Amino acid sequence: MNPGTYIIDRGVFRINGGARVTGVGVTIILTSSTGANYATMTINDSAVVNLTAQTSGSLSGLVVFQGRAATSSTTNTLNGGSGQTLVGALYFPNTQVS
Repeated sequence: MNPGTYIIDRGVFRINGGARVTGVGVTIILTSSTGANYATMTINDSAVVNLTAQTSGSLSGLVVFQGRAATSSTTNTLNGGSGQTLVGALYFPNTQVS
């Protein structure tokens, strides 16, 4: 992934098993423009994921941010295993993370 902010509006940011995803200076925002069906994140087992947060600006240090209005019935699944490195804060204030 190129450096920058990636806004996922509803749906799922999914990295399937066996995939390789690398990015430095990346922030992923999971949101909903309608206020319902907030975007979620799923990283499946055996995916190789190396993401590092932005180091400057208002999103500095955040690698994943989920909107505060997402409800507790929303689940994010990070099953990447030992091939998963996320450098920065993961902000899931009201949702489940498995």
